Amino acid sequence: MIRTLFTMVVLSLLMLVSANCSIGPDVVGVTDDTTVDRVVTYTEDFEKSTASGTSYVTGSFVGNNGLTWNYVQTAWSGAVIAGSKSPVLGMNRTPVAEVSTTVADGVGTLSFKFKKAYSTAVSLSVYANDTLLGTVTTTKTTTQSKTFTVNKSGAVTIRFVQSGTTAGQVSIDTLSWTSYGTTSSSSSVSSTSSSVSSISSSVSSSSSSVSSSSSSTAATGTIKVGSFNIEIFGTTKISRANVLYTLAHIATRYDIIAIQEVGSNGTPSESTATTVMDTYIAKINSIAGAGAYSYVRGHQYAFVYKNATITKKASQLYSGSKTFTYTPLVGNFAVKSGNFDFAMLTIHTSPTVATTEIPALTTAMADVRTLYSEQDVICLGDYNADGSYYSPGTSGGDLAGFSSSTYVTVIKNGTDTTVSPNNSYTYDRMQLYTASTEDYAGVKGVLKFVDYYTISNLEGTSTTAGTEAALSDHYPIWAEFYTGRDTN
Repeated sequence: MIRTLFTMVVLSLLMLVSANCSIGPDVVGVTDDTTVDRVVTYTEDFEKSTASGTSYVTGSFVGNNGLTWNYVQTAWSGAVIAGSKSPVLGMNRTPVAEVSTTVADGVGTLSFKFKKAYSTAVSLSVYANDTLLGTVTTTKTTTQSKTFTVNKSGAVTIRFVQSGTTAGQVSIDTLSWTSYGTTSSSSSVSSTSSSVSSISSSVSSSSSSVSSSSSSTAATGTIKVGSFNIEIFGTTKISRANVLYTLAHIATRYDIIAIQEVGSNGTPSESTATTVMDTYIAKINSIAGAGAYSYVRGHQYAFVYKNATITKKASQLYSGSKTFTYTPLVGNFAVKSGNFDFAMLTIHTSPTVATTEIPALTTAMADVRTLYSEQDVICLGDYNADGSYYSPGTSGGDLAGFSSSTYVTVIKNGTDTTVSPNNSYTYDRMQLYTASTEDYAGVKGVLKFVDYYTISNLEGTSTTAGTEAALSDHYPIWAEFYTGRDTN
């Protein structure tokens, strides 16, 4: 009787463990591995696109796996590779032809089929975020296959982009990609002779395994933070279709980006600045998907952030102890997947008083730290910290006035952040406290427009049309931060 009751108790506990802890079935002596972040293969066949015809059009649709696909200057008839339709990227189109989507759980490998659609040879560039995976070429109208190793975690934008004005029309189809994660296994459940304490130990071990793997995944995920002075970003600039599209596409490269000179390079009217940002965010979301991005703004600044990855907790104009010509915008943010929370302060110093306003930023950073009770403060923007305005220090070194014992200079002296061919000044900066070293991934850069976009079609003045200066006199700067390593 007692033996029977004991057996029933053990079996009941095993069933409870299986139901609540995902250890395995209630069969003794069987090892059942629990996989965390199991690699998943996704596919896209473009059959859910409602577009049709041989005209080159721009739009979006929700494809397989609920992902939004965006297409620019793309036809949907002719040169079909599989099924009833394949997107055909146009040749020498304005803006440049592109097909893209953003996946949330990273990409391990990417495979696809492509072929020459008509008579001109194919030259198609494939990107994962800002990283060029490679450029595929062919002179054949027969279907070709290609696989790239990506190995990027977190949100990844897959982009197929015509590589130049002479690149021929190209069909793509039958895409597949794997998620990018890690795998861990639980301990096995042992026989009926095991004691209750042994079962509890097995449950504890498995829970620990799951927790460890989840922490590891969060620790390797990253977000991309940017800053961009869009020179005199007013109603004239947003009325230029190709310029607006390109500026909007740039924003989709980042999880959060600080913008300067919204509405004016000085103090804009509220109505102008709001009109500009409403128009800008609408164009961004026409590319990234409805509701993908939001913004907050104040004075000549804005923070544009991706809703899938970033939560805004608070924002306001700076109200601390220092005075600036253009009062900075500050905000408090957190990632949605991970434990990284951070404050941001964006600044555009007045060139004539940069020698006063740049050192004052150390106090402003401390004020923001106190305001939000947040150790991680990212101070970014157009510092005007070079040339005749400010003596930045040694080339390749840290920004003068920001001691390396307290601060991290992300964009080092001597990094060219200006469009002008006549100088290589490091006007645009991103400064951190050393407390953020655990979060900063050590990956940073400057986005040079000509490396990613067709410039010849950009509207502008008689001197800027068809040049990078049609977009701005500054390049965007950016850096990556881990989403799961924050301890302060």
